[in-house]
Amino acid sequence: MFETLIKMKESGDLKKFIRAGLMSSKVHTYLEISMWVDAKQKSSTRNLNSIVEDAQRNFGMSKSTIWRALRTMKGTENLVSKQAQKDA
Repeated sequence: MFETLIKMKESGDLKKFIRAGLMSSKVHTYLEISMWVDAKQKSSTRNLNSIVEDAQRNFGMSKSTIWRALRTMKGTENLVSKQAQKDA
């Protein structure tokens, strides 16, 4: 699902779905947070807690919101990969 959302974002379809009211703008926000945190993790050796603190300042949101976004996006990704393993 995470990959699907990224493809939708790249093609512009995600924005269209949000504007049409078919998806919440939180989907876009959570995706942006998740992608930002992933990029920071790959480019530095800092721990996840300090990256979440940076994300808190960068996005102007609480730590709990940042963690919720990460759980939502990463949890969905894990569920999809587990389902794919079951189907194989």
